[in-house]
Amino acid sequence: MTFSATGSPAPTATFEFSPDGTHWFEVPDANVTTTGDRTTVSVDIFAPIEADGWQTRAHFTNALGTTTTDAYVLHVGTAPTADPVVQPGYVNDGDPIVMTFSATGSPAPTATFEFSGDGTHWFEVPDANVTTTGDRTTVSVDIFAPIEADGWQTRAHFTNALGTTTTDAYVLHVGTAPPPTPSSNPATSTTATPSS
Repeated sequence: MTFSATGSPAPTATFEFSPDGTHWFEVPDANVTTTGDRTTVSVDIFAPIEADGWQTRAHFTNALGTTTTDAYVLHVGTAPTADPVVQPGYVNDGDPIVMTFSATGSPAPTATFEFSGDGTHWFEVPDANVTTTGDRTTVSVDIFAPIEADGWQTRAHFTNALGTTTTDAYVLHVGTAPPPTPSSNPATSTTATPSS
């Protein structure tokens, strides 16, 4: 995070941070360099997720006055991480099935749902159901699975400002139940013979 200012004479600089935009704290070991009439102040950090929304600013001062920069708002997040895909068992021809994928990220990711008949050519499903709760996004599609869809694959893409992740493919298995088997011991009738 870097701020710069010019002045004559070249200004001194202090660097501050605030977790709430109200209470400010000076960073005593900020890097300050001066070249000619320009002064630059910077701080290098490994930003933790807890620092999301923190603000930084700098004061530049010389004999003629002080100026304060606008605040720099730190945005810290995480790239999407998809939940493991649970492969289904068989569904019967024409039965309903819900195919669902979920992922978390900060900020919460957007989602797209795709299907493929061969695992190579993928097509987006535009009316997939997408819901977001907190940092979790879920995308799903409900269908009545036809036998022709046996072997089709579905997957989801989750995207936020820090990246995109694609789930493993969910392979659809559609079959038909075997027909009833006739009994091998059909019922026999017994005829009573009158006694003489």
